[in-house]
Amino acid sequence: MADAIRVFNDAASVLIMRDLSATGWVWEFGNTYPPPIPQSGTIAELRDASTGRVKWTLSGTPSNFSQSATPAVSPNGRYGLISMPEEKGAAIALISMDAGNVIQKLRQPGWGPIALSFSRDSKLVVIAAGTVMATFAIGE
Repeated sequence: MADAIRVFNDAASVLIMRDLSATGWVWEFGNTYPPPIPQSGTIAELRDASTGRVKWTLSGTPSNFSQSATPAVSPNGRYGLISMPEEKGAAIALISMDAGNVIQKLRQPGWGPIALSFSRDSKLVVIAAGTVMATFAIGE
């Protein structure tokens, strides 16, 4: 899968998901297989759109297979939503767009394609996964 990209509303910055995942073999029909091989690297980064300069990076080491969802940036530009490769399953992270730090991790509410979004007033997080949709209020 290719990197997923989201452009800030003002088009000055670009939030990029690097699709970091463990590697290895996937077997079906109950066969035993070696465990996935953890990979370390960049999960997400914010770049200046005009210069390409990296403003911040968020790194990690997924120990399971994962895929990156297309990230979301709140209308007010303060928050981002990204998929996080986790040892115990998929998680969604609410991040600060200023520093790139994780504010809170949320469990993916279902299985299937993931869509991440914010309300127009930037006060709600919206996560859809398969046929399940969850909303979370952002406390100030």
